[in-house]
Amino acid sequence: MPARPESVRVWDLVVRLTHWGVAAIVVWDLYEDSGGPLHRNLGYVAAGLVMLRLAWGCVSNGPAGFANWLPNWSGLARHVKAMVAGRPPRHLSHPPLGDVMMLALWALILLLRSRVDRGWTASGARTGRKTCTHGLPTH
Repeated sequence: MPARPESVRVWDLVVRLTHWGVAAIVVWDLYEDSGGPLHRNLGYVAAGLVMLRLAWGCVSNGPAGFANWLPNWSGLARHVKAMVAGRPPRHLSHPPLGDVMMLALWALILLLRSRVDRGWTASGARTGRKTCTHGLPTH
């Protein structure tokens, strides 16, 4: 019988909680799109979780620390070239393009929250969200 590969725990508890917390809130807020108090308050929680994750990335020395995974241009170029050549390298965590997407999603969550904080009405927030998320699938 072949040996079972060892599992490697890459993400710590803070990363797991912030990841699944933000994911659940985004899915809920896509469903419950009223702009009402629950929707807005969950937006604050999502932004708080993103800020916690950003702070954790600054202080963590493990795989969650920015020093260990923050993408750079040369790493992105190598990854894209390897993908085009049909030989994408395996990663324990996100590949460099996944890292960029993750940073973009965090920025979008913080942007949407900051726009609402600047006094947008619920209808104005929906218009801004539609502008920021144009092209993303919705219900």
